Amino acid sequence: MRHLLYIILLVFLISCTNRDKLIDKSELLGNDYRLFQQTPVWNLAKAVQDENLKEIKRIIVNEKVDINYSEPKYGNTLLILTVENQHYRSCKTLLELGADPNKHNNYNGSSAMIESAGIENYNEDNTRFLKLLLAYGGNVNDEEIGKRQEGNSTRRTPLLLACSDVNQFVSPINKVKILVEAGANVNYKNEYNAFPLKEALMHDHYDVVLYLLQKGADYSLMLFDRAQFSNDGKKIYTVDLLREKIFPLDSKKYQQKMEVVAFLKQKDIDYRKIPIPDFVIEKAKKMYPNSWQEYLDKY
Repeated sequence: MRHLLYIILLVFLISCTNRDKLIDKSELLGNDYRLFQQTPVWNLAKAVQDENLKEIKRIIVNEKVDINYSEPKYGNTLLILTVENQHYRSCKTLLELGADPNKHNNYNGSSAMIESAGIENYNEDNTRFLKLLLAYGGNVNDEEIGKRQEGNSTRRTPLLLACSDVNQFVSPINKVKILVEAGANVNYKNEYNAFPLKEALMHDHYDVVLYLLQKGADYSLMLFDRAQFSNDGKKIYTVDLLREKIFPLDSKKYQQKMEVVAFLKQKDIDYRKIPIPDFVIEKAKKMYPNSWQEYLDKY
């Protein structure tokens, strides 16, 4: 037991030594605490990374450092890094001591509030940072600020980010519900024609799609215009994209999709009147070679 404790202590000391070694920050990603090397808050950054709550409080109270200090490369605050690294106890302590959940960085204009909506956990609650930030004044309709960098065609909000989870194992529905119930605008649309309903549809989150529709999301909005890419392209709306989505009949995705179809039917939008795309027919033949026609009657 004593030998094990010695090894743990040795690893910790080596880690701390390496952390203090000066590094070329041009190589660092935005969630690296070493971005705060040679800044007035470096000691605070180390305490935050270690989740040493007592030391965090001591430094902020006694040394009067700027709790909202932004590191020079990305402009991230320590609060943003606690969210990106999922250091919950440090995040809560910083908020208790006055950290601003809505301060934006100067890289993509994001904030701790926005980043909290993008957390995707397979085994843990993916809402706890979001609820924490909201409890301490996070702006539910915050949006990325500033001019977009070359190649960046996003201007995210917490709701947009939640709806675009790529995780297909854990639904973002709980995050979405928290945001909408807190006042998030379900029909927000940015200059790139991104809006919550579209993001949920594009990422196959049909439980989210149904919830947004029930909360007043505008199903008449055009998702995108394929005429921009081909001569025979057309404008695509919610019902058109649904017609392109093909899932096994016994799958959860299929059941959720058909609940959306039923909702639209109540609004006089008939999914069955939309022609079946050729690529869907071909895919159905591969999935159900002996019963593809029957499948298409149901899908």
